[in-house]
Amino acid sequence: MRGVLEIEPHRYVDHGDQEITRTAWGFAKLDGEPYAVYCSRWTIGHAERGAQLLVSIGGWEGGPERPAPRQPGEKPPEQPGPGSGQLALEGAEERFAFGALCFAEKGRPRFEPVDADAIEWSEQAFLGTKLTAEAAQGHALFEDAQQLMRKIVLDDERVRGFMTREGRDPKEAKRWLERAEARLQGGDDAEAVACATLALGLDPELSEALFVRGWARGRDEDFDGGIADLELYLAKHPKGKKAPRATKILGVWRKKRGAQER
Repeated sequence: MRGVLEIEPHRYVDHGDQEITRTAWGFAKLDGEPYAVYCSRWTIGHAERGAQLLVSIGGWEGGPERPAPRQPGEKPPEQPGPGSGQLALEGAEERFAFGALCFAEKGRPRFEPVDADAIEWSEQAFLGTKLTAEAAQGHALFEDAQQLMRKIVLDDERVRGFMTREGRDPKEAKRWLERAEARLQGGDDAEAVACATLALGLDPELSEALFVRGWARGRDEDFDGGIADLELYLAKHPKGKKAPRATKILGVWRKKRGAQER
């Protein structure tokens, strides 16, 4: 591939709560002209599973409509673009889709070719011919696809985040933790549990969410869940700022559970 390759990240969606899978889409340009679309999918906190990556090259000369700029935290608009299911079929016969699993090894990405139709989003007709792993490695565009994948890992911060921190999203997790704390203070224990669970899904290392969820679960009379969360929080932070309060609440939940069992 000759020319200047640019990556344009587009929308993303999350699925799940305790275990969150994120799917992200984007465009690629070559010398300023539409060149490819791509999709990547991974489960936060599970680097051992790798990130799925699919790129569709060729036949994009007409160019998909570009998305409008989006503010942090703003819900992605439903408009033409990867992930919307609205990209044009025109030119699909000239496109070839390549699939791979991407793993981080010693700080560098390693790509393992897989059948393109085994990857999430591959059912979209506008992606063109979905190549098997064997056919892809013998295809004239294979090296171009590999170069594009490396560029995506380097330039799409979302995918790079999976390579460097297992996809954890500390900023978004912190926002959900703040919502959980607000719901807890407002007496909405069920919603506090939901928000804290989502915070943990986005960043499994955000232990403060265990404290909030453990408190909320116990108040909602889920003593087993509350005790488990608080015990795990204290195991991780026995001398943490919230440890004294967590210990006190844990004692209360244990007594109440004992009373229930009698």
